[in-house]
Amino acid sequence: MVNVYRVKGQIFNITLNDRAVQKGWYLIVTDLGQEYLVQRNYSLSSKRFFKIYQTEYSLYNHIADRGLNSTKRLTNLGIVIVLSAFIRWLTPFELWLGPTNHAASLVQGSINLLILVLVLLISFFLVSWYRKIKLKNFLRERNADLSYTGKVRSLTPLKTVKEGIGFW
Repeated sequence: MVNVYRVKGQIFNITLNDRAVQKGWYLIVTDLGQEYLVQRNYSLSSKRFFKIYQTEYSLYNHIADRGLNSTKRLTNLGIVIVLSAFIRWLTPFELWLGPTNHAASLVQGSINLLILVLVLLISFFLVSWYRKIKLKNFLRERNADLSYTGKVRSLTPLKTVKEGIGFW
């Protein structure tokens, strides 16, 4: 049997160091004052269920301001562009699609693309694991634990754009 609860509240980004938003986590503060942490490691719009956690340490004082990361975005974009060009310079073209002086091999190209997808999935998993460890260490410094509560799905969109499209 599954227990389903409807909870009304507000969703906030959190910060652990008062300088940057902690990516992958949202804080839900209910109308009754309860706090829940939602682990959401990607920004694709979906109405799926996400893991929800609770802690005895109140993160209400760690709610991030809206303009916290606005100045770093362009700097990060520049770093990504330069880093991607450098990685492309280091890795040969043959690594992704097979040898260039031979006829195209569909099998070799498929295997290489499969390896690329697997590496991406592993890196996404490692980023998710790193974000969770970072939050656990933050809470451990404050003598608190992160306990799994269940799963949650938003009934209203997290964000609505000007055109009226909602993103969950």
